[in-house]
Amino acid sequence: MHIELKLVLTLVLSLSLFYVLQKLHFTSLKNRTINLLDAGFIRARLDLALRIFAFSLCLALPPLLLFSDVFSLLFPLGICITFCVVASVLISPELTLYPGAKLIITKALFSNTVHLHLAQPYQDFDRQTYQELLQLVSRLPAYRVRQIMLSSPMFYDSSGKLRSFTLLETLLTRKGATLTHAKGRFWQTILGTLSLVMCADTRKKNKRGNIKFTHWHTLYITL
Repeated sequence: MHIELKLVLTLVLSLSLFYVLQKLHFTSLKNRTINLLDAGFIRARLDLALRIFAFSLCLALPPLLLFSDVFSLLFPLGICITFCVVASVLISPELTLYPGAKLIITKALFSNTVHLHLAQPYQDFDRQTYQELLQLVSRLPAYRVRQIMLSSPMFYDSSGKLRSFTLLETLLTRKGATLTHAKGRFWQTILGTLSLVMCADTRKKNKRGNIKFTHWHTLYITL
């Protein structure tokens, strides 16, 4: 078989496999099923690992099937499995309290600290957001979580003054939790800054004038 034909077949096979995996709900990376906190962090991590494994096979198997013998597939298959294990350890899956929740939960493997993020860039800290936060304060200890971290530049008002956390501190105290806060470190907020800068929603971009991307503040809630 000519090398040009092999390349065409490889491309067609890769794209076909990619298309099929994208349509399946349990292997799609783009349209992932929402991981709910009730299912637990381990299940969410296994779900992410399965999706990564499916797409690593999508990239590796078609050319190997066309250019190599069957026995030589064992080595790249091992590489795919190793890659998925490493990725599932390094990449933290996203969870929520329920579909449509305003807070996203992530936790590194073997860590007792969770990081909370707003579901959408420029999303307001409204009543629902704080209600979700208080629910998480009550529920996360059951998952061996000892601390919650939440960073945002929107903890400062348009004049650059830090907003008051007095009411939040009072509500947390009633739940047996304590609040401390500090200025966010630049290296901890790089991804969040990029998310805000690259937001494609014009309506949300209008809020940029009131936000200083270099001023981030981090809340630490000890459970």
